[in-house]
Amino acid sequence: MLFVTIVCLLLAALLTFLVITAGNKKERLEGISKVIIIALFFSILVNVSLAQNYTQSLVPEANDGIGISNWLAELIITDDGWGQHWSQELFLKFYRYSTNITIFLLVLYMGVLIATRVTRK
Repeated sequence: MLFVTIVCLLLAALLTFLVITAGNKKERLEGISKVIIIALFFSILVNVSLAQNYTQSLVPEANDGIGISNWLAELIITDDGWGQHWSQELFLKFYRYSTNITIFLLVLYMGVLIATRVTRK
């Protein structure tokens, strides 16, 4: 979870920097759309990684038990001793959160693109 928090803080700092330094509304929207598309790409990559990890956990015989199946999922889902031990339910929960975030970013990106086009006219 620390990894996800750091990535979110970096994206928020980049968005804030773009809003402060951009001149007019069109430039701000274009800068924001670039940050959102980067976040969307990263979110899709994470979503695929977590989906693969969840589907891999559905066949515990393949891994001699349940475990993390790729390095990106390992950065996000940690067995940190805070009561969240690996389980299929935990993996599904992280996958669903990731899917929701991806959908939110996609809708946000489309909204910013529409706002950019309206501003151009």
